[in-house]
Amino acid sequence: MNVRKPEMAGEKNKIMKRMKFVFKGYEKGYEYDYPFLPDEIVLFLGEIEEMPGHCVVAKRDGRVMWGYHTLNFEELSEDQK
Repeated sequence: MNVRKPEMAGEKNKIMKRMKFVFKGYEKGYEYDYPFLPDEIVLFLGEIEEMPGHCVVAKRDGRVMWGYHTLNFEELSEDQK
């Protein structure tokens, strides 16, 4: 699996950036089907080259998750950094 560097994350060519998970565009109640909590901070490893719009992230417990939409991950605000 080829991972594209996270251009959508702000700084081009920077890989491995802390970001937070946000629910966008889902019906209420759907969030229980996701392995992330609202505003959970993850390590964004990049976008999957063969699956544009999908990414690879690592959780604090060490699990690596892939195939989730990049639009569900946002940069941290200054007070969260």
